[in-house]
Amino acid sequence: MAPQGTDFDVVLVGSGMSGMALTYLINKRLPAAKICILEREGSVGGTWHLNSYPGAGCDVPSHLYSFSFAQNPNWSRFMSKRDEIAAYQKDVARRFNIDQQIRFNHGCNNAKWDEAEKIWRVNVTDYAKDSGNQYELTARAFVTAAGALHLPNDCDIKGAENFKGDIFHSARWNHKVDLTGKNVVVIGNGCSATQFVPILAEKSKHVRQFVRSMHYLMPNPDFNYSDKTKRRFSRLPLLMKFYRLVLAAFMDLAFTPFWANRLGKTLRADYQKKIRGYISAKCPEKYRDIIVPDFQIGCKRRVMDTGYLECLSRDNVDVTRDGLVEIKEHSVVTKSGKEYPCDAIVLANGFKVGKFEVDITGRYGETLEKHWDKYGRVEAYFSTCLNNFPNFFLSMGPNSGTGHYSYIFTSECQNEFIVQMLEQILPRRRSAVGTPANKAKTIEVTRKAEDDDVRWIDEQTEKTIVGRSGGCNAWYTKDGKNVALYPHYQMHFWYRAANPKWHHFTLNDKPAGTWLGGWVKTLLPVAGAAAIAATIAA
Repeated sequence: MAPQGTDFDVVLVGSGMSGMALTYLINKRLPAAKICILEREGSVGGTWHLNSYPGAGCDVPSHLYSFSFAQNPNWSRFMSKRDEIAAYQKDVARRFNIDQQIRFNHGCNNAKWDEAEKIWRVNVTDYAKDSGNQYELTARAFVTAAGALHLPNDCDIKGAENFKGDIFHSARWNHKVDLTGKNVVVIGNGCSATQFVPILAEKSKHVRQFVRSMHYLMPNPDFNYSDKTKRRFSRLPLLMKFYRLVLAAFMDLAFTPFWANRLGKTLRADYQKKIRGYISAKCPEKYRDIIVPDFQIGCKRRVMDTGYLECLSRDNVDVTRDGLVEIKEHSVVTKSGKEYPCDAIVLANGFKVGKFEVDITGRYGETLEKHWDKYGRVEAYFSTCLNNFPNFFLSMGPNSGTGHYSYIFTSECQNEFIVQMLEQILPRRRSAVGTPANKAKTIEVTRKAEDDDVRWIDEQTEKTIVGRSGGCNAWYTKDGKNVALYPHYQMHFWYRAANPKWHHFTLNDKPAGTWLGGWVKTLLPVAGAAAIAATIAA
């Protein structure tokens, strides 16, 4: 049960993949903990609930893009589509009773740290009621699991408010709008657009796509799993786990070309030549200057070609870099002065990276915005913790992203780290009442540790092509700083998550550990293994 004076042990915002995985782990490791998940939508799913555009699918192998605790032998294909992933999430939520801990249609407005009581006060709106009733929850710990890409960019083009047709973002697809026989304008050409443009082209009168940048479009490796393969995975779970391990190893090695060293440069040059050749061969000649990338591979996340390059040969599809400057009632106008008829506009112009809908205030009245202003960018210690924000954790926070791996693996690693923090302040047993004497009231990262980690991110980024020497210009960076990617292998991320440096934290404002203690914990298993090996050898 929750300690006296609080409604919950943990209030968590978001029921997407990371929120679900964290809830499962807390339930397993801290069965006494009382959890409340606030979900603004009416269903679990996060990304895969909101992104329902035609052709939506994952670009990571299904057996790796799934929870380690709920591996699925029945994936229909190598890279699953949105509906199958959403169904999988709902099934996991039901099987592990995660859905019983969720308040659907409840949004978090703000959260404030109460220094006197050592608790978080969370203001909530119940959107299920017409009145939009607001109320307060209190909790020992507060976690946001909304992710970095959950707020779509707006349409800031002049005259958008006067448009007589429909405008919507691909991440908020309006299924009530029938685009059959319509003149459709698409703004953007990232992963989402390359998936839905080929489908729109089959039914729309004309699709005109305004692109801002190029992407490395990879040959699509997707295929359907046979019934025989699915039966083998079901009957031999160890085989399925081994398959997942092989996928994980090969995908993590794909980070190697990201390094700015000689090996990385050699691997990039060879890979770039192959992919540019593929794109040039599939893309109509008139669009090659627009579509074929002129920057290094790895500067942006690779995009799978799900029929996009082929659809560019259709008579009813046009692609241009002649940017839009104005939207009129029934048309759009470009920089060059050309005007095109338009019935609907679909935005595929990305997301507000690092922006939160929730106002969060820590110690001394410091808000997230004020905190990040000190660093000149969004950041967090190990993408998770902030000084002056006790008992607060970001799941999939700044610099947790990866351009080559599974988001779910990263999330589960980070959740392991978060639960180790929670274990310092929350009781394990259901019979516990209040805060046990041996439990701290607060855990917080030190200012020095956070500063050092931000410095490490910057230094490590400079060793990759995302650094200033790489010449990259992508949403990963803002004002020349890497705000999104973890600049190392995912195995490195996993090791850090499994082995917290306790001297980087305080418990009840006192050091949680020592530098020497961290090394002893790291080296003791190694020394033990060496001793056993020596004994056997003797």
